[in-house]
Amino acid sequence: MSRVAETSEGVGSAALAGIRKLGGGMLGYPRNVYLLLFFTLGKGFQLSITQVTLSLYAYSIGFKQDFVGLLVAVPSLGSLIAAIPIGYLADRVSRKPLLIITGILNPLAIAVIALSTNATVMIAASVINGMLASAYWVSIIPMLTESVDAKRRVSVMSLNTFLMLGIGSLGGGIGGVVPEWVSSITGLAAASPVPLRFGVLTAALITFIPTIPLFWLIERRKSAGASATASSMETVEAAAAQQVEAETHEADAIRPSARPIALLFLLLLIPDVLYTA
Repeated sequence: MSRVAETSEGVGSAALAGIRKLGGGMLGYPRNVYLLLFFTLGKGFQLSITQVTLSLYAYSIGFKQDFVGLLVAVPSLGSLIAAIPIGYLADRVSRKPLLIITGILNPLAIAVIALSTNATVMIAASVINGMLASAYWVSIIPMLTESVDAKRRVSVMSLNTFLMLGIGSLGGGIGGVVPEWVSSITGLAAASPVPLRFGVLTAALITFIPTIPLFWLIERRKSAGASATASSMETVEAAAAQQVEAETHEADAIRPSARPIALLFLLLLIPDVLYTA
C-alpha cells in the first residue's frame, strides 16, 4: 500500500508540476498575443452559438429544411471564393486594419441575418460571413507567429486552437440559455422567432466586444534593411530557380509546374472549407 501511495503522490506531484508549467508558459507573452487570443475566444463563442441558434431561427420564421441547410453551408462557399484574394491582400496591406474590419463587419452580417426574414438577404449575409472567416485566418495566424519567438510559436498556436475549438465550444450553452431566458421574460416559447433572434444577436455581440481591444495592437513593421535583405534573398532564390530550371530542361525531366496553380490552391483550401462548414 505504501508503494501505491508513493506512486500516487509521485503522479500527483508530476501533474501539479505540469499544470504549473503550463500556467507559467501562458504568462509573459507580449500584449499582442493576449489581444489576439481574446479575439479568437470571441470568434469561438460566435461559431458555437450560431451553430445552435441560426438554423433553429431560420426554421422558426418559416423556412424549410432545404433553405436552412443552404444557409448553414454557404459560408464555406464564401470562404472558398475569398481565401486567395484576401490572402494576397493581407500580404500587401497592414493586417491590423484587416482584422479590425473583420471584427466589425462579422457581427454586422450576423445581425442582418437575425433581423431579416428575406431569404436573399440572409444568404448574402451568410456568404459574407464566410469571406470574413478567411480574412480572420489569414490575419490572426501571421500576427500571432510574429509576436513571439520561434520557441513559443507552437504553444501560442496550440492555445489559439484550444480557445477556438475548446473553450469557444462552450458557447453552445450560451446559445441555449439566451432563448430560454428571453422566453421567461416575454412569455413566448423558447423555440419561437423572438427568443431565437436574441440568441443569434448574442453571437454578434460576443464577436464585436473582443474587436475593441484590437485597436491597441502594435503591428511589426519591416525596416529598410530587412526589406533590402528580403529583396536580395528573393534575387538569389530567383537565380537559383532559373539554374534548376535550366538543368531540368537539359535532362528532359517532367516539371510538376505543369499542374495548374489554381488547382493547387483549391486543394490547399479544402481543410479550411471543411472547418467552416
